[in-house]
Amino acid sequence: MSDPITFLTPEAFMTAIESMIADRQISYIEAILGFCDDNDLEYADIVPVIKGAMREKIRVDAMKSGYFKQESTLPI
Repeated sequence: MSDPITFLTPEAFMTAIESMIADRQISYIEAILGFCDDNDLEYADIVPVIKGAMREKIRVDAMKSGYFKQESTLPI
């Protein structure tokens, strides 16, 4: 059996996550965890497809949720 995440591009992953956010009104972190649960993936499996802009959106989301110390950010 091949790795289930190998078919997923960073662009397709971002599209899926942003669709979940819009549909369910949830945060990036909740959407990523939900995506993993829905697709029977380990959280570590999706690390290779989290790139650039998505990393920054997750960081900002984590700061807003209190997971990280607040820092100055530019509006996205």
